[in-house]
Amino acid sequence: MTNTSSALPELSLLNFQSIYASMPGNFLVLYPNAPHYSILAITEDLLQATGRKQEDTIGKSFFTLFPENPTTTAVVDPSPIRILLKQVWQSKQKAQMPIIRYDVLNTKGVLEERYWSVSCKPVLAKDGNVAYFILANNEITNPIQVDQNLGNTATSNVFSAAIEVTEQALTRKGIEESEQQVRAIIASSHHPIGVYLGNELRIEFANQSLMNGLGKGNDIIGKRYKDLLPELANQGIFEKLDHVLATGIPYHTQNQKLELVVDGQLKSFYFNFSFTPLINSAGQVYGIVNTGADITALNEAQQKIEESEQRFRLMADASPTMIWSLAPDASLKYANSFMLGFLGISMEKYKADNWLPYIHPEDQQRSIHTIGEAFEQRQPFRNEHRFLRHDGEYRWLLSQAAPSYYPNGEIYGYVGSSVDITEIKQAEMKLQHYAQELATVNEELRFSHNQVQEANIKLSSINQQLSRMNADMDNFIYTASHDLKAPILNIEGLMEALRSQLSPASLRAEDIQYTLHLIADSVQRFKRTIGHLTEVTKLQKENNLEATSVNLASVISEVQLDLANDIRAAQARVEVEVTNCPTIPFAEKNMRSIVYNLLSNALKYRSPNRQAIIQILCASTDDYQVLTVTDNGLGMDLSGQSKLFTMFKRLHTHVEGSGIGLYMVKKIIENAGGRIEVSSKVDEGSTFQVYFRRDK
Repeated sequence: MTNTSSALPELSLLNFQSIYASMPGNFLVLYPNAPHYSILAITEDLLQATGRKQEDTIGKSFFTLFPENPTTTAVVDPSPIRILLKQVWQSKQKAQMPIIRYDVLNTKGVLEERYWSVSCKPVLAKDGNVAYFILANNEITNPIQVDQNLGNTATSNVFSAAIEVTEQALTRKGIEESEQQVRAIIASSHHPIGVYLGNELRIEFANQSLMNGLGKGNDIIGKRYKDLLPELANQGIFEKLDHVLATGIPYHTQNQKLELVVDGQLKSFYFNFSFTPLINSAGQVYGIVNTGADITALNEAQQKIEESEQRFRLMADASPTMIWSLAPDASLKYANSFMLGFLGISMEKYKADNWLPYIHPEDQQRSIHTIGEAFEQRQPFRNEHRFLRHDGEYRWLLSQAAPSYYPNGEIYGYVGSSVDITEIKQAEMKLQHYAQELATVNEELRFSHNQVQEANIKLSSINQQLSRMNADMDNFIYTASHDLKAPILNIEGLMEALRSQLSPASLRAEDIQYTLHLIADSVQRFKRTIGHLTEVTKLQKENNLEATSVNLASVISEVQLDLANDIRAAQARVEVEVTNCPTIPFAEKNMRSIVYNLLSNALKYRSPNRQAIIQILCASTDDYQVLTVTDNGLGMDLSGQSKLFTMFKRLHTHVEGSGIGLYMVKKIIENAGGRIEVSSKVDEGSTFQVYFRRDK
């Protein structure tokens, strides 16, 4: 046996059927007898993938086994393959066609959705004409395979070439001609194929892909495999080869890492490969067929995907917003830690339950309709609904999502977020309440006196405008803080005009005085509400103020100057000790708002029975810098603590206040990832602790 290419015809001694049966990949060999295109060979992988048997395929027309017009409507017409074959026949060049869908029957007789990337390469005869077609059918149903440019993944992407030549074909064409054709098919494969003979495993055949992959040059025929690749000595490969020789049991592996010396450098590669024994008629193993696929690029791509997914999840888990995704069937795929914390359950529990049981029963049907319609039309959706929090309270959420797609156009699912809008909903209800009060005033004015009839008509028109503006719930804060100011001033102007038009006797009339008092009182209450909502608007706009290194002692000193008159009037003693926290990373404007609200509340709710003493301290822990404000004032009954930080809620009503100060403090610190706590006893005083999260 020689070591030159002239010895290659001796390959007829090999068991061709064993060689090609071991080839991974989905492909077949067609005879160019248009329009039938008879099947001369087909791989076991493709037979298994399409649910067919070899004895039912060899010699049959390709389009008989894979009809152009299947009876089921779920399968796309594969007639583009005819176009592909005609193109290769004319050009005598390899060609690739776009992705096609072609469903196949599974073992249970049920059609399964499959997607294929099909390429065709011609095998040319000596006269230059096409002798055979090699049709490679790479299944890319898996979206990860689509991500890898449709054909560079796993074993299913191996483009191997093999042909099982039947006795009739060998008789018809002649053994020598068949060998040459087989060689041409094997040599044309761009994936490694090699044949190693004898106990020394000398390389009898290697296609160009194997030579390139080994990186040892083209002069490798006749050399011992172990001599050619000494770097594999401690990687278990030689042992596997010896075991196949000794036992005749094939060896198959996937995603195997190997260190190979290529171009003088030791490099890492990943392979799917097989060692298949060659067995003679006496049952003896006389060689090994080595087939494989280099999946190094796939491994690297998968690692990048995993790293990208990990980065996304880390980013999502760090977000103070509920982030989630739904599968194409609207079932839950993912929820970040913030959402799981809101629900108080694990990811496994949430996936098992799905999202519907956590939506308020009154909102479920509307949510199903909204989401279902969006999925059907592949459109973004927006849904306001109540969602069950871990403490048993239903909170209003604004949930928004948009469809996400794989590169091949297939739907990945929907990615969305949810925001707690309970406070906004509560403010909306208050605004509706005030609108109802205005309507009541209008009714009272309508029946009070004929002389104010014209004013009532104007007020009714204004109220109608207010009602229309109130209908836009999403923009109610902007409307309340801007567009409603002018109408209220109008009402005040009209009331003053009305006063000037009424005679002194009319002004002294009890019913007129009562009506004017109702108008003035309603106007003042509405103006206060607008002022409160304006403060909330400012808080929302300033939510993302840039954090700087704030000098806490300096901020406290400035707030003391602002409240100097109140401190003197209360004869209060303010004790400050914040040396443990010289600076705090925070938005300076928000820090000032927190200190101002806590100090002014301590002054406002002081006890009349003793001198007011207010202590401002700061301490550091591993996770937080804690600002503590303690007073010896009136104290509070903390059974109403849930209302303490709620907008417009007040526990003391004997002094003037807006009811939004502590609400704003809580929102500011929670938006920054911190929290506020309070302890208090009636007639002893209160302590507020503000936890500023430290930078890690």
